[in-house]
Amino acid sequence: MGNANSVKEILIPAISGLIAGALGSLIAPWIHWGIKKREIKHQRRIELLNSVRSQIESDDLSFVAFTESMAYLQIRPFLSQELIKKLEGGNFAVFEMLNPLNSQVSSSVNLRNEPVNRQECKNDILKQLVKLEEKWHLL
Repeated sequence: MGNANSVKEILIPAISGLIAGALGSLIAPWIHWGIKKREIKHQRRIELLNSVRSQIESDDLSFVAFTESMAYLQIRPFLSQELIKKLEGGNFAVFEMLNPLNSQVSSSVNLRNEPVNRQECKNDILKQLVKLEEKWHLL
């Protein structure tokens, strides 16, 4: 009976240690992955906001070119509908040029007006970027 107790004293901690080690080796990478994923998301958001800011603060800013940029397409889902309408709601005129040889459309030109109050648009975008920074806990 004494021998059985000594085996239990050895086996129980050994099995517990084995189980704890196995669980730890499975859970630790998962936790690390979650943390890394959050860090990457955080960094991408910072880069996106910085990219938009640098385009907006450019001296030769064209809102038409801005609304066609990758940064705008990425930030657009987070902007208010009012601001999107202000930026995209200019007058459109699409001209299609026909190739006289085969009557196919060979090219098209899209003309769109810039917003009337450029500084107001800049300020509105910058205000929304600050709100996003707060919402995303980047400040």
